[in-house]
Amino acid sequence: MESNDILRVKYYSINDMSVGFYLKRIEDVISNFAAEENRTDINEIMELYNIQQFFQNRIYSKYWTRQQINDYSRIVEKFPKVIGKSFFEIEINMLKSIFETINYTYRNDFWKLIEKYKVYEKIPVEVFKDIILSKHFILGDILECKKIVKKFSKEITVYMVANPFCAEILLNYYLVVHDRNIEPLYFPAELSE
Repeated sequence: MESNDILRVKYYSINDMSVGFYLKRIEDVISNFAAEENRTDINEIMELYNIQQFFQNRIYSKYWTRQQINDYSRIVEKFPKVIGKSFFEIEINMLKSIFETINYTYRNDFWKLIEKYKVYEKIPVEVFKDIILSKHFILGDILECKKIVKKFSKEITVYMVANPFCAEILLNYYLVVHDRNIEPLYFPAELSE
């Protein structure tokens, strides 16, 4: 992991208390943003996505003027095009190596964007199998993505049956009373057969 990755912006929720920690970094990234720049670092793309989440939820520094917020918002409006282009251009045969380089905090966002931009439709079963065998793979990240679970339900089921800790995920999701809203999880249909 590069030292820069430690400083990268991560959006958790509207109620997250780490917001203040990221505001200077958000300002720096926006100020230095060039839409036409060719980005090859997946973590940079993921950071743009997370900054976009702050703006979509209207989370701003109390020190920013109305003009700064408007200026920054106009720049952030360009992020989806850059993110979409990057995901559209992902080389599927390189997907596992791309996945291996993703900052830990961005892995769930990565899968959400794989689903949003329909990259999963191009992923061969063998590539997906390689990824789920990676030491960086976290099942819960995939289970938040309904369409990915549906496409790879057989492979996910085999993974879950082979890994006893997956039973804990099921039990925790269905039997534990949670004191906050949790992301819905989608389980392979084959598990109920």
